[in-house]
Amino acid sequence: MDMASRKQEKHEIVVMDYPYMDHEKHPLAFLRSVANAVKKAGGTDRTIVKIQSYDWEKERWLSQKSFSAQLKTLKKAGIKNMGYYPNTKCTWER
Repeated sequence: MDMASRKQEKHEIVVMDYPYMDHEKHPLAFLRSVANAVKKAGGTDRTIVKIQSYDWEKERWLSQKSFSAQLKTLKKAGIKNMGYYPNTKCTWER
């Protein structure tokens, strides 16, 4: 495949943006900084920013307020494609 053909390809990128799991002091500011990096790289059309919906350390779902604030922050910052994980809590036997 030549370079001209490669330029025509579209690649999607998923960024896992979990500020609570990463112990960020200012989770929404962290989300904005990730969004700004995506925009700076010209990736808003082909990047999915994935946020967390569950706090694994506290073993509980994020509040609706926290979850919604993450989505609103990313949308306001110009992110077009968003996802979240998990959509259900899974457990495995040890």
